Amino acid sequence: MKQRLIIALVCLFLYGTAQALSPDSCSVHHNDSCWYVTMNYQIDKLPTNDELIVQSLVCCPDTCIGDSIRRFQGRRYARLFKKRNGYTPELTPHGHHRCVIAIPENSVSDSIIGLTYSEYTSPLGTEGSIDSIRIFMPECKPMNIRPIKAALTNGDIMAEQYPYICTMSEYKVLNKDSNIHIPRQQINHVHYPMNSARLERTYMNNGTALDSISHIINSILADDRTKIESIQIVGFTAPDHSDEIVPKLGYKRACSMRDCIMQECNLPDSIFEVVDGGKNWQQVYTDLAALELEGTDSLLTLLYSKPTSKSRLATLRQFNGGNHYKAISSDNSGLQRGSCCTRIYYVNAPDSITDTLNEIVQELIINPHPDYHRLSDELEAYNEDPRALNIQGVIDYRRHRRHAAEKAFIEAAMQGDEQAALNLEILESENR
Repeated sequence: MKQRLIIALVCLFLYGTAQALSPDSCSVHHNDSCWYVTMNYQIDKLPTNDELIVQSLVCCPDTCIGDSIRRFQGRRYARLFKKRNGYTPELTPHGHHRCVIAIPENSVSDSIIGLTYSEYTSPLGTEGSIDSIRIFMPECKPMNIRPIKAALTNGDIMAEQYPYICTMSEYKVLNKDSNIHIPRQQINHVHYPMNSARLERTYMNNGTALDSISHIINSILADDRTKIESIQIVGFTAPDHSDEIVPKLGYKRACSMRDCIMQECNLPDSIFEVVDGGKNWQQVYTDLAALELEGTDSLLTLLYSKPTSKSRLATLRQFNGGNHYKAISSDNSGLQRGSCCTRIYYVNAPDSITDTLNEIVQELIINPHPDYHRLSDELEAYNEDPRALNIQGVIDYRRHRRHAAEKAFIEAAMQGDEQAALNLEILESENR
């Protein structure tokens, strides 16, 4: 009687032990486009007539995304298995057992549970039990996700290169009294022979300048995000011209340049602002300042103090024996050259794409658990924009989709996105 009681207690102990089966540990690693969850079990040697069936599952909150079934059995059940299936299964050794489950990365979420369903059969009958373990995904490293700047338009690019191309926020009314100085460069500055308002391509550098102006205007017009609002043209005459000729000649010169640009760029007359700039003393001052002659600073001070063009011209011709006057006139530049200058104003259309992307960026920055599905849906419309690709890569990375994130970062980096290039380096260092 006592012996029977001991045997029953042993069986109950073994039965209870099997019911409590759960993973001793769990690990996660990524390879290619899958996450691999490894659950480790410690299985003691089963009695001859016992059988344990373990189904290991990995589940997200909504559904199970991977499973593996293993059979641990003694000799009697091995014989029955052979009789039923025609071969003898491998007998279960005691000790450490490992179950590896592959999960496609697009099925993974932050909340992952490892479930173990155990079905234990002993002389006392068959019982089942469920145990669970929380699976912690690797912590995501910080990625570069900063507010983005609007993509440069052709107008923006040209404005960075040339000081006479401006946005409408910099607009200034153009008239003779406003005394606007348009920076003179070789490509926005054309010249005229003495006393002439005829614009000749073969004179001085006019052909190159006109080609450059036309190229810039057409480049800006080719960008549908940009519109040219105004082209200002100032016509100047040399200080040597008589006061009777100057007002008419400067205006006629500006009009001739306007007509040339209108014809070459197919622009309406209404876009142009034309004004007579008067005698070009500003260019005289610039030419004098470039000289390396003694007394130049004193000469400039004297010229600034003279109230009329006639008195300034007399001072310039007489100062230092006329050496400064000769220096800026000897190569037919400065005094002996009339000219026209242009200033181009443009405006960019509202950049709704950048606004939308920055709203998504802001949510990713301030919200630790945003609605990633909604944000990805919003980005779908801009899937060719490198800035959007980088943002999508960050979302994929946070959702543990490393392969998808790498693909997005590579594509964005190849299109020149600096943030994506940095993120790719972080991801590659993590995979080493």
